[in-house]
Amino acid sequence: VTQFLNGQVKPKRMGTAHTSIVPYQSFATQDGHLVVGAGNDAQFADLCLRLGVEELAKDERYSSNVKRVENRAELLAALSKRFSQLTTDECLVKFDGASMPYGPIQDIEQVVNDPHTQHHGLIHEVQHPTAGTVRMQGPAVSYSAFEQDVHLAPPLLGQHSSDVLRDWLDVTDDELAELKRERVLT
Repeated sequence: VTQFLNGQVKPKRMGTAHTSIVPYQSFATQDGHLVVGAGNDAQFADLCLRLGVEELAKDERYSSNVKRVENRAELLAALSKRFSQLTTDECLVKFDGASMPYGPIQDIEQVVNDPHTQHHGLIHEVQHPTAGTVRMQGPAVSYSAFEQDVHLAPPLLGQHSSDVLRDWLDVTDDELAELKRERVLT
């Protein structure tokens, strides 16, 4: 957005890649994908060290972010080759404590079963009037002074229509009865 607002430059679509920071995108591993963002020279050097490709950090073509952007294709080919030799878990172990942001790209099963999801209590069980026990995701954010609990199941069709019309739109009980007679409401 900044490039367009300040220079009228329309960036090309680049998937998960960043237009002006390299590397800052997803990479395929042997068994999945990982997102890595080396936003400065120190983070790039840290990434290369942890991947065992220190020669990339010492290569003049990649000595600054400007040069990494200019030589994006060659650098990404070298990094992609290295990532493809490792599993996602191997990368996560290598990156533990790293200075750059990183994380696995998970499918829905992995997200639901992730220890962080479990630790933060993001999956809730509620009773639904027709479906019985229903598992649902809770709010993705939490606040220290506010308990975020999911305690209501998804409503049945029309379950709250009368309440909404009465409480928010000041529809009278007589008007609601007429809407029900006309089968506008259930």
